Amino acid sequence: MENLLHWIDQRAKFKRDQRAIETTYKYQPTSSQPNSKGMNSSNTLKQLSIKEIIAQQTKTNDEVKQRLDTYESSLKDIHNKMDFLLTAFNEQNTLNKRVELKLIKLATALPVATNIE
Repeated sequence: MENLLHWIDQRAKFKRDQRAIETTYKYQPTSSQPNSKGMNSSNTLKQLSIKEIIAQQTKTNDEVKQRLDTYESSLKDIHNKMDFLLTAFNEQNTLNKRVELKLIKLATALPVATNIE
């Protein structure tokens, strides 16, 4: 019984995989193959040759590589802009500290600033 259930499960997985492959590669219908009722029909699928499958996969791979290169370029631009922004923040922080020190020196030099009477 377990063998039968296992076989049915494997068959279902095979059918699911077959439908996924057919959908992915968009098989074209032909009228030369019989349908499930034994009659010729335009609902049957034409299988692609290995060369066609490889060509489609190569095209897909090239498109994915092109997109990845574009994303990589965008990420490099963002990284450079973030570095520039970090440098600008650090420079602003340094300038703020200098101004703060000068204000402290000025406040201590002026007796009016320390005596508010």
